[in-house]
Amino acid sequence: MDGCAFEQSALIQCDIGSDPDLSMSGTECLSLNVTVPPDTSVSGVLPVMIFIHGGGFIMGGSHWPQHDPCRLVKMSVEMDMPVVVVNINFCLGILGNLTSEELRKAGYSGNNSLRGQQCALRWVNKFIGGFGGDGDNVTVFGESAGAVSTLHQLSAEEPFFKRAISMSGTPLMLQPMSASTAEASYNSIIKAAGLGSASTQERINHFLNISPEELVKIPMNVPLILFQDNDILPQTQPHIVLSPYGINFSTPDDEAKDFIIDLATDFAYHVPGQHYAWAFEGQTCTYIFNQGNPWDGMFKGKSTHLLDAAFLFQNFNDHMDDEAKQTARRFAEIFVVFANGKASVTWEHDMERNYGKGGCERNELEKLAKEENVGLDELSGAWDLFLAGK
Repeated sequence: MDGCAFEQSALIQCDIGSDPDLSMSGTECLSLNVTVPPDTSVSGVLPVMIFIHGGGFIMGGSHWPQHDPCRLVKMSVEMDMPVVVVNINFCLGILGNLTSEELRKAGYSGNNSLRGQQCALRWVNKFIGGFGGDGDNVTVFGESAGAVSTLHQLSAEEPFFKRAISMSGTPLMLQPMSASTAEASYNSIIKAAGLGSASTQERINHFLNISPEELVKIPMNVPLILFQDNDILPQTQPHIVLSPYGINFSTPDDEAKDFIIDLATDFAYHVPGQHYAWAFEGQTCTYIFNQGNPWDGMFKGKSTHLLDAAFLFQNFNDHMDDEAKQTARRFAEIFVVFANGKASVTWEHDMERNYGKGGCERNELEKLAKEENVGLDELSGAWDLFLAGK
């Protein structure tokens, strides 16, 4: 199953298909799609929204139908707040993040996923005026690994955008690899490619000329983005963390599954997202997307990963009931308002806004993250150990 179909069927749980006639390059990764309102006669006046897709830095595409911004742009026109939306592609997997000491010594930098994104941001800043967009009024928004990228881009030396929206992801969710992990990944790929006895230049030439057919032969279990190991978190008051989730040593496995999903949601998404909002000096707002997945499948009724992006772009509205459509509309409207730099609606609960039924009542992790003797770094380290099965 390809990545696009996987997102639709396994995560969003609603299949809207894809264009079977669409062709793409296997290695020419830097491209983008620009979607404009039908009437953009005035040059350089419309706010611009740049979407960075997710996919764990190993899959994703600007052309995937779940990210088609046409309906979002149409809605912005109906709101009398028209925007230009740009969906970007960038290098992924080996092409994006393969690195090693010998590659860096030879002048080949790592983190090409982020560098490719910066290339797209520069292009938009320079040329979007030709499409009716304002290069100085840009909002970047990303989902999952795209959200991680968005927050990384905030620390770039050149400010290529004015506003940022992080959707279901922070750099604490996908922490950078350590040098030793990156080296181990490189060595695994070298071995899989049969380049163990090759010289540095022969290896470089191989990767510079690698074909898509060779790329797909590389084992998928080789980590290119991996949580960096941390020191063991002292086991201080673990019951404070686990008690709100109903987890203890006697909890049956089938019952613990949902509790662990709640725990993972807070550890990997909710608390880090809140902390990034708290850390910025300017006004920041957070949203909690509580809308249950309306489609049949194991996650029906749950607010699943990527569901916020599915609702944002309006591409699944034909498969929703009226209540879900209203949530999708209200959710997308706030993005358009934000990108236009307009005064936002009132945000409830200390600059936090909920979409869908219910709210986030589990606040014990937030309290621990703020405590001086625990903090977010310690919680993040505990999450890493949990993922590592330790």
